[in-house]
Amino acid sequence: MTHGATPCPDHRDPWHERRAEPWNRRDERVDDPVADLLALRARRLGPVRPVTAAVLGLFLLNAVLAALAPEFMGMVLVGRLSVGLAGGLALCAATAAAVRWYARYSAAYVDPVTEELKRHAGGAR
Repeated sequence: MTHGATPCPDHRDPWHERRAEPWNRRDERVDDPVADLLALRARRLGPVRPVTAAVLGLFLLNAVLAALAPEFMGMVLVGRLSVGLAGGLALCAATAAAVRWYARYSAAYVDPVTEELKRHAGGAR
């Protein structure tokens, strides 16, 4: 047997199909619970990583600027609004926007697949 060959032509190795969808090309269910769960995991985490990285990057930028450039962060923009306060408010707004985006993304793309898996597994709780 050559390296990478499967023992049966119909056998699917779900550990190497990380982005596998739980349906085949003809929209029929593929009865492979591991592939279904891996597909759900990919849908749940795939686009979340860049959004999380952007929010964490903004937080780190704010923290590094506060530590290394306090005179810049203390510059007054308008009235009592300084650059540091504006950065903190932008961080709060970015975090709120990321949470709202993920709630909508999850409702549209993750929850339907989860409900389908629950129905297929024997009933929703």
